[in-house]
Amino acid sequence: MARRLVDETGITEAQARELISFLGFNWASLVREARMLKKPLNPLGVAEFSAGLSC
Repeated sequence: MARRLVDETGITEAQARELISFLGFNWASLVREARMLKKPLNPLGVAEFSAGLSC
């Protein structure tokens, strides 16, 4: 199952094994979380989240 997750999503085998240990064998959940791991970071960074907050 880990190999299939790696092949279909592009995450590492270590990441796949860790997701399986956290989530079990629910394929839809594994793929969703794996895709989130591969999603590029927001180019605006943290500033986008802190906009409007006063320090």
